[in-house]
Amino acid sequence: MPRKSLLKQVAGWRKLIAAAKVHELELPALGPFMAALEEALEDVVATDARRNTLGKLHRESGRELKAQRVSGAEMAARLKSFVRASFGRKDDRLDDFGIKLPGRPTKKPPPERKVNGSPGYH
Repeated sequence: MPRKSLLKQVAGWRKLIAAAKVHELELPALGPFMAALEEALEDVVATDARRNTLGKLHRESGRELKAQRVSGAEMAARLKSFVRASFGRKDDRLDDFGIKLPGRPTKKPPPERKVNGSPGYH
């Protein structure tokens, strides 16, 4: 529900409850309706507050995740740099670490062969 309509609805419910309290002596049967509306109002307000808190936590965790990913990327770059410096720039073992060898394409798995099927003639 959009925020403005929620605020309008809560304000309307509070106004109804206030009016019911003013006229409670004139209409004693309003009691159960007013109590049910007060309970619904409390539930809506509590749920909205919980939603706002969760939204703040969601945004905060998103910022934390972004910072951790940046830190992890930095550590990965350092590890690759160390491996490259230790093994040398043209060592075949660099491919195990996902480091592209200069002037060579990365190793690709062999293409899958079809066992059964058409040989491709049409």
